[in-house]
Amino acid sequence: MSIVISHGDKGGVGKSLLICAYIDYRMNHEGFNSEKLVVLDADPRNADVFRMFDGYLPQVERVNLAAKEDWMKFVDRIQSEKDKGYDYIISMPAGVGAILSKEGAKFGDYVELLGHEITMFWTIDRMPDSVNLLKRAMFDIGSKVKQM
Repeated sequence: MSIVISHGDKGGVGKSLLICAYIDYRMNHEGFNSEKLVVLDADPRNADVFRMFDGYLPQVERVNLAAKEDWMKFVDRIQSEKDKGYDYIISMPAGVGAILSKEGAKFGDYVELLGHEITMFWTIDRMPDSVNLLKRAMFDIGSKVKQM
């Protein structure tokens, strides 16, 4: 069971394009079971991943991860669904780094206790702030991420 997060903390760097390509890859991979995949779009302004896969996969949802309570609800959901063997794919919005800085390590601890692994796709552009944001994310949650 895994949690795959598409992050980059900036708008327009290609987070959605990357995660859509990854979902498409998973859908076309031998042995794919759409019933075991949960796609969550956390972008409140531009839920393009939701629009892309809603109607094609059975579990595509819009979620809010902008506050501590939202992360705790997500942990509760993972715990209540842990026997179902779901893999979760989350498309994060731009600017989510501040809340992830506060809640990321605790989220990672809970996820680890529940037997999930976190993989993070970090999309960057050519500007130095993308690298600085990546460095910050690695400090905040990097120890909980199995692959980046």
